[in-house]
Amino acid sequence: MSRKRHGTRRPDWRSDSKFLRNVAEAVDVPEAVLTGGVRVELFENRELLIENHKGILEYGDQCIRICCGDMAVKVEGEGLTLVSMSRDALSLKGNILSLSYGN
Repeated sequence: MSRKRHGTRRPDWRSDSKFLRNVAEAVDVPEAVLTGGVRVELFENRELLIENHKGILEYGDQCIRICCGDMAVKVEGEGLTLVSMSRDALSLKGNILSLSYGN
């Protein structure tokens, strides 16, 4: 006689925001790290690192816009250059004058 399992599907912990918030607090990391959210690091006004981006929307030496899912990150400055870009991260250098978030 075989036993059938009903309603025993494993819960998807990645979609449980309360669970993720509690784990993030317990291990002292931002919640976005656990969910694959966008991470933006600015080193003084000379270098920018963006993780979990979706690609470049606009590229010039004075303005670079990066797609980050539901929002875009706009970097304005002088002499902006793309140093490296992978599927997961990109790095920019130059004299960064402003950083803004929007659509």
